[in-house]
Amino acid sequence: LEAGADWLPYMVQRMDQYYAADSMAQWEILPKRPCSEYLRDGNVYFTSEGDERLLPIVLEYLGEDHMMASADMPHTEARENTLEEIKARNDITEAQKEKILSRNAIRFFGL
Repeated sequence: LEAGADWLPYMVQRMDQYYAADSMAQWEILPKRPCSEYLRDGNVYFTSEGDERLLPIVLEYLGEDHMMASADMPHTEARENTLEEIKARNDITEAQKEKILSRNAIRFFGL
């Protein structure tokens, strides 16, 4: 929950690319499906800082139901305004903001 999410589009695309190549090579040990399909199953949650530029793209890859805001005790980088930054964004919808800021965490933590 501390790694952000901007890396996700690159890594998922790359893992899917290698899955396709390894499938053609007919390796004996392979997952049954590409990485992106496992993410769409909804068993993995991620967090995002408020200023992550790729958040809209991340939501395309992951879906909006498994992203939460990254907010905890203050750190040395003084990142204490993530929630406000997400609220102020104009590149994601209000419904996405509501899920990121509350609904997804409520479901994840079983509250």
